[in-house]
Amino acid sequence: MAEHRDFQYLTREEFDRLLNAVHDERDRALLLLLKHAGLNVHEACNLRFSDIEGSSIIVPRELAKNKKQRVIDISHLHLKFPSTIKTKPGDFIFSTRQSKKLTERRVQQIIARYSKKALKKRISPRALRNSFIIN
Repeated sequence: MAEHRDFQYLTREEFDRLLNAVHDERDRALLLLLKHAGLNVHEACNLRFSDIEGSSIIVPRELAKNKKQRVIDISHLHLKFPSTIKTKPGDFIFSTRQSKKLTERRVQQIIARYSKKALKKRISPRALRNSFIIN
């Protein structure tokens, strides 16, 4: 993991290794959005299917840190959301098997598990967001 000033980020090769360790569709989509869309964990956990419009995600201003709505193009990500679940527009994109919202703590655990497996060290969700900025 590279370090630049006081923050950590992943190189492209490290992110590829991390992504190759993920076989769950939900977790893969989560990692892709955190890294390539620059979402923070709070935004990702609170996204709903109704926030997707075509090939874009509309991050509502109440979720954004600066309270400004953002439109993020995701067409280049080729995301596959879990096809085994039945969804309604108000459902959370990232949910548990019981259809509850995925918590920020659970996202941290997911990333820690895959990073320990693929990179032999723990990384934080913030490192993925920083990778968006650097790469």
